[in-house]
Amino acid sequence: QQYLDKARNYSEILQGLVTEEEMLKILTILDTNTFQVLAQGSGESLSGLYPRVSKLNHSCVPNARTIFCSDYSIKVICTVPIKKGETIYISYLPPFYNTFARQTILEKGKQFICRCPRCQDPTEL
Repeated sequence: QQYLDKARNYSEILQGLVTEEEMLKILTILDTNTFQVLAQGSGESLSGLYPRVSKLNHSCVPNARTIFCSDYSIKVICTVPIKKGETIYISYLPPFYNTFARQTILEKGKQFICRCPRCQDPTEL
């Protein structure tokens, strides 16, 4: 419902330039592919779009992590050795969530259900 309301509002503002359906698609794509960034000084939460980093896949057992720099750029750092041709994974979430919480957050916020080794582990809470 939140997306629908935003799509309706933006399509009204941009009268004739975009339909409500197109705006809904744009908003969900942006929400799925942006990163939460904290504004310097205020701690305000912003959304940052990093096109190359947004193409990285998620795993709850990542082999890399993201670091946000003071100039709002982003770095990807390997946390374990990665062989040539191996997929680079980052986690879209902090590591301390349990499986249910991770699944819920990813399904609502990123529009997918994680099937990584950690989420498939029956001993994981």
